[in-house]
Amino acid sequence: MFSLPAALDPHSTGRGLATRHWTWSSAAQGRRLKLRRIQLRHNIVSGSRYVLVDGREVEGTRGNTSRGDQLLVTFKVDGSAVEVSIDHDRLAFVYNCRVEGDELVEANAIAGDPMAGFSECLALPDTVEFGNARRQVEDGEEFVQYEVTTQTTAGETVTVWRRFSDFIKLHQRLSSSFLGSHLRVNIPDPPSKASGFFTKKFSQDLMQERRLSLRDFLTRWLDVEKVKSNVDTLLFLGLSPTTGRPLHLG
Repeated sequence: MFSLPAALDPHSTGRGLATRHWTWSSAAQGRRLKLRRIQLRHNIVSGSRYVLVDGREVEGTRGNTSRGDQLLVTFKVDGSAVEVSIDHDRLAFVYNCRVEGDELVEANAIAGDPMAGFSECLALPDTVEFGNARRQVEDGEEFVQYEVTTQTTAGETVTVWRRFSDFIKLHQRLSSSFLGSHLRVNIPDPPSKASGFFTKKFSQDLMQERRLSLRDFLTRWLDVEKVKSNVDTLLFLGLSPTTGRPLHLG
């Protein structure tokens, strides 16, 4: 596995980023059906792309594609051959995913939607609360983290700490996930990071102001039902993209 320069990495920039999702029920080696979530990230400006399965990057899928040429990204999941294709017509990019030759239906859908191929119940974020804000220092950089606690529809609770920049990245990824969908207009814009000229960067007043604005932003985006089951939303909240359970519980 290798890393692309940050400017070309579709994971680190929202400009030109398109994200597509498919779900598939795998029954490897006779075991019970298991939901797999396949996600393609493709930067239509730089051409860089890679694939994730259940929120984890698939080794060997990073690279670049040029406009006008069809690209096939192939790999295996649970022993089954998976093929993700990127093609381009005169108007836009076209994305498809096939497992053992069978085409999957693209899914930006809520759990339980039979058209999305969900075969088992996915716990979803039910209530989200903001707690404290804290100052942290890492590698010589000082920043603020905000406490986010989520209770799922299964009654489980998980707490994570997120930076302001994490919210911005999530907004970029959600926007790319719903690119071309009428739901894109329902994704709220994140609050501005700008502060007053005379406001200290780490003042309690500024930290409280940002905490409240981020809480409002998070609440409004979770009002969009299909956002709740989005892979990036679940990972941001510390939840498994395949079960909706807290990640630390497996």
